[in-house]
Amino acid sequence: MSADPSKDHSTATPEELREQVERTREQLGHTVQELAAKADVPSRAKARAATITAKVEDAAAGVKDRAQQAATEAAHLAHHAVSEPARDKATAAASGITDSTTTPAAKVRAGSPRTAVAAAVVAAVGAVAALIALGSRRKGRR
Repeated sequence: MSADPSKDHSTATPEELREQVERTREQLGHTVQELAAKADVPSRAKARAATITAKVEDAAAGVKDRAQQAATEAAHLAHHAVSEPARDKATAAASGITDSTTTPAAKVRAGSPRTAVAAAVVAAVGAVAALIALGSRRKGRR
């Protein structure tokens, strides 16, 4: 056998055996806990869904902010560059974008992240379309 008496079970004292059994129990307990955590698929799926939901909410908020900035800039440019009816349309577009982008976070919370992203993208496209429309009107007046 080995030279280490603690590893030699034939000469181990009862106290050494108890310590070895206790260490083995602790190791086994940790192993069982790790396996149980890996096997808990529903909890892991919920945690992953929460992470994805938070990312989608952040992305929707970022798109909303950019769309609002673009709409505000378009309204500002329209106010100085185009006629009164065009100013009214730009202001209406800016308020419409603000209203339409408040729903993505609510949709994400309701469990529809794809719909929320789609709504945010539609709002951003609307802001870009408003800018293009204002730009083409502005070029036509020169």
